[in-house]
Amino acid sequence: MEQYGNLATHFTDLPHMMDNLEYWWAEADQKLFLVAYALHPARRLNHSNQKLGCAYSTSVVEYVCPYHKRFFGPLEAVDKQKLYSDRARYLAGKGIFNIALPNFTDPKDNPEEFWDLVQQSAPELARLAVHVF
Repeated sequence: MEQYGNLATHFTDLPHMMDNLEYWWAEADQKLFLVAYALHPARRLNHSNQKLGCAYSTSVVEYVCPYHKRFFGPLEAVDKQKLYSDRARYLAGKGIFNIALPNFTDPKDNPEEFWDLVQQSAPELARLAVHVF
């Protein structure tokens, strides 16, 4: 949503461009955008995300597994369970996510660097995160 706002500010003086932007934004895969937003480490710690609490974690991050399957194919049962548990640990800030997250609190931080740090502990979640960025 912030990205839409940033784009929109550039086209406020050009109404025909705003119409085009609104059309294409509406056509975009909004769920994928939300997954990318949720997997950005600085966004996870953002106050607005913490306010959303359970609704945020149970809705947006539920899309992680279907998108992983869409991009990379089906996972073995053991890997799928690990993806589910890594997703839960990421949201709760537990394990490696408790160690790595505090270093990535600025939205300008490069999220790929964060996911490179945690790749050994959460390979499939990291793979998806880097892919959607």
